Amino acid sequence: MEVINLARPPTSSSNNHDNKGYIVGVTAAAGTGKTTTLLHLAVRCLDLGHDNVTYVTFSKASATDAKQRILQMMQKYKHAGDDGDDEQRISASTLH
Repeated sequence: MEVINLARPPTSSSNNHDNKGYIVGVTAAAGTGKTTTLLHLAVRCLDLGHDNVTYVTFSKASATDAKQRILQMMQKYKHAGDDGDDEQRISASTLH
C-alpha cells in the first residue's frame, strides 16, 4: 500500500519537457504480491489523471493478463461519465 499511496497526479506544467515518466519496479519473493501491487498502482495512476500507463513484464502472456486485469479493475470502480477510452490508455508489453 505504501507504493500505491506514493502515486501522484501528473504535473500541470505547460512545458512538456517537465512531464517526466516514472519507472516503478517491485522486487520481492514469489507470492508476496508484486503483480497485485503493480496492477493497483497502474489503476491509481490512471485514476489520478495520467494519460497512459505502460506495464512491462517478462512474457507476452503475463502482459496480456496484466492489461485485462487492469481493465477489469477500472471497470469495477468506474464512475459515471467516464469516456470509455481506458484500453488506449494502457500499454502492456514484454521487455523484448
